Amino acid sequence: MKQKYFHLTGLLFITILTACSEEKIQPFSDAPGVNFMERTVSNGVVYWGEGYTGLSLSVNFVDSFYAKGIYGVKEREIPLQIQLEGNLSDTPLKVKFKALPVEEEEYAQAEVAVPEESVEIKAGEYTALATFVYKRPAVTGKEYRARIAIDYENSDVVPGTKERQYYTLSIQDTFKWNSMYIESEEDWDTYFAPLLGPFGEEKVRFLMYAMQGVIRASFGNTSYYTVYGPASYGFQRYMQPLKEALEAYNTEHPESTVKEADGTPVTFP
Repeated sequence: MKQKYFHLTGLLFITILTACSEEKIQPFSDAPGVNFMERTVSNGVVYWGEGYTGLSLSVNFVDSFYAKGIYGVKEREIPLQIQLEGNLSDTPLKVKFKALPVEEEEYAQAEVAVPEESVEIKAGEYTALATFVYKRPAVTGKEYRARIAIDYENSDVVPGTKERQYYTLSIQDTFKWNSMYIESEEDWDTYFAPLLGPFGEEKVRFLMYAMQGVIRASFGNTSYYTVYGPASYGFQRYMQPLKEALEAYNTEHPESTVKEADGTPVTFP
């Protein structure tokens, strides 16, 4: 019985030893891991979470600014929050960032400025805010994308949760024809040119701004009535206020008057 016991004990020892030798032991690292926090906005208030779905932002300058009465926007800020994983640090941690292209080749890289100086996660704290600036696209009607990432080579931290290592920005300045109940420039020439003059990318953006931000009239309804009548409910009744709005803007912004990409001044008949 004793001999059998020793035999079983030895066999068990050999089995455990073999299993341990085959297992790949992961090296221990006490370097702090960092990731991006989920960002959601409700009623103008930003909320931060630890989910995986709020790690991107899609912005169309047309919808986000001109249609809301904001014109002349060249760039916009977006704050993002990073989170420390694991134990709190008893010393400040420096974090640097970089902007990368997206993996899909069909998207040109959006122009995004990252903080020049390191962002600091203070000792005894889990999070820190970093502010990024995305620029108006160089070409209208084209979508640009970029991924904001942590520059670990120049930071005091290592990657945290894999799924939260990037924040993706999708930026475009695209006019949607159906917002004016037409489908093409030819339709514009038919319905709008007699009142508004030839189509222009910048003209339609200023038009949206002036209608929503200056005249306080419904851009959508006015467009609809211009196409489907009666004309008295369309742009016809707003031509003088539109001209005055354009003149006022150009007077207030002599260094950046309203003009098309080729330098042609925007005008209304």
